[in-house]
Order: sequence, then C-alpha cells, then structure tokens
Amino acid sequence: MIKKVKRHELWRMQYQEDRYMSGLSEAELDHRFADILTNQTTLTAEGKIGIGGMEWLEKWTHVVLELQDRGLGVPPFEEISDRTKIPNAESIELGSKVRIDHPNGIPESFSLFKYGKSKYLKPLLERGELRLLPASLYDDPSLNLAISDKELVFEKINYDKRIRYSSRFDYYCFCSSWLHSDRLIADFEADSVLVIEQPQEFFIRLATALDEKNFNIDFNRVTYIDPLLLGEHEITQLAYAKHMRFAYQFEHRLVAMPAVETQLVQRDLDLGSINDIAKIYEA
Repeated sequence: MIKKVKRHELWRMQYQEDRYMSGLSEAELDHRFADILTNQTTLTAEGKIGIGGMEWLEKWTHVVLELQDRGLGVPPFEEISDRTKIPNAESIELGSKVRIDHPNGIPESFSLFKYGKSKYLKPLLERGELRLLPASLYDDPSLNLAISDKELVFEKINYDKRIRYSSRFDYYCFCSSWLHSDRLIADFEADSVLVIEQPQEFFIRLATALDEKNFNIDFNRVTYIDPLLLGEHEITQLAYAKHMRFAYQFEHRLVAMPAVETQLVQRDLDLGSINDIAKIYEA
C-alpha cells in the first residue's frame, strides 16, 4: 500500500536529503528568509494580506528547517525589515482605478504597466519625455528596496561553490511590468500608473529616439532565478536575469546593449506624445 505523505512533510524530507542552503552564512540565510517573506505575502483587492503560491511555501518550509537545523529561530521582523517588502494597503485606491479596466491585473492584450510619479509619467504620456538610465545606476543602496539591485552581476551558489556572472558592458534599460499588481504602487512609491497599450510601437519609438547604431536593442520578460537552485545551468542573458527576491514585480524590460564598451550616462529622450498608445491612472 502506498503511504500518503502530507505536502509539508514531503518538503521536509526532500530538504533533509538535499540541504542546498548549507553553504549560506547566517546573514545570507536571514536575507533569504526576507526574500521569501516578500514574495510569499500578497495584497488582495480588498487591501488584505494574503499568502502566495506553493513555490514560496516550499521555500519557506526549507529555510525554516535550515534555521532549525542550525539551532536558530526565525529572524525577528525588526532585524530583517530593511530587506523585506511587505504589501502596503495604501495603494488600493489607485489600484482600484486600474482594475476597472484590468479586473484581475491581466490585460486582455499585451500591455505594460509603469509605476511612478505623475510629474514624470505625464510628460512621458503627453510629450514623450523619457529619461533612460544605465543599469549600473540601480546599484545604489539609497534607492527604494524595490528598485535597488546589482544589475550587472549575479552570483550562483552551489553548496560551498560560488560562480559570479558579470555583464560585459553596462547597458540602458526601461523597466515596466507585464501584469498589474496593486502592491507595486506602494512599493515604487507611485502616485500614477502609465499603461502602455501598444508596447511594440512604444519600443520602436524609444529605439528611434535613442538613435544609437552601435546598440543591440531587445525587449523581453525578466526571468527570476533562485541562485541556489541553478545546478549546472549557466546564465546566458544577464540583462534579463534577476534574483528571485524581485519575482513579485513581473518585470518586462527593454535593453539597449552597446556593441563595444562605452561609458554610459543618463539620456533624456524625446519620443513625441504617446497619447495614442498609452493612458494614465492617477491617485
């Protein structure tokens, strides 16, 4: 007779057989706990905290087990609050306006959601004014936790072995989300949401305004990676690879990669009005 095992018991047995977090320091383990907590908590349409999917519950079970095996407890929230993004219900009012047209956050046709300040998004909508930044500038701890990231490097951890991937060149990127989520409004400290309803046309206009013949320009969804579970897999497109801590953001990005090493600075572009392919929601 086949013995049935509860899901959480199976997860515990699997982790005991493969302690893939054994190479982490205590500080790294606490940070992983914070990353899982960030993604495991969700925000409902009613402004209540919900629980994420099975993937995060499994990771939660594993990290708690690793902490227990080391004789450690769950890190107090006040010690990891600076590394944790818990959904904020203050975004519900603006989010409800977006959800009039996108009830479950999923657009009927491919669209992009840009969260930000009205003082920047309205000029983009009305006149096409867009400031494009090099990816390297996001490696800044003073930035919002949802934005700050080491875009040009990624570290794979395989037990006690570590491999560091580095982008050959700095590059420009325009970031947005391919799904709407109310929590992103607060996470990005936004008072407006720009919905780009024709992304392909937008990217053509952006590439034309950039007018750089020596750049390779592409756009695609970001792939979120658990650095501990890559195994023998290698990262080949670092510009579209991000740490799993950002998985709740559903990012889509345009990347303009120089063909040769170039010192990049911020670029102020003029796309012309995009009123015909986008709309804005304001608080």
